Amino acid sequence: MARRHLRDDRKGFIGTLNLAVISLTIAAAMAGWIFGVSAIFVRMGRIEIESTYVTRINGAFIISMKVRNVGGAEATIDKAYLNEELFNSEQLPLMLKTGQHEVLKLKVPIGEGIESGLMVQVTLLTQDGFACSTYAILP
Repeated sequence: MARRHLRDDRKGFIGTLNLAVISLTIAAAMAGWIFGVSAIFVRMGRIEIESTYVTRINGAFIISMKVRNVGGAEATIDKAYLNEELFNSEQLPLMLKTGQHEVLKLKVPIGEGIESGLMVQVTLLTQDGFACSTYAILP
């Protein structure tokens, strides 16, 4: 009895192809369901800096940032960095509910390399580890 190849046996080839297509369809459906359900449990707060402006008052620069929580859960801004150095602010930690916006003000004293005309980078960090940054030129 001679052996035949799978390509020569149409029923075997079509059956194998149908089984592969059905298996891939089920796998894709399961992955979508698992990731869709897990998204409910892994909601995160995500902040966005909408605008930034700087004023100079009494020997200090006031960097004002309008921040908004655009994520699916509450976000807490707990750290601010000025030119990659930790900056302490009286307003932090700042908790924002979903969709809420707030004006965060950082009072930066003039001196120690901080002067008019300097471009500074401000980075805000949430408790979830999300970082958002902006640049501002000191007037």
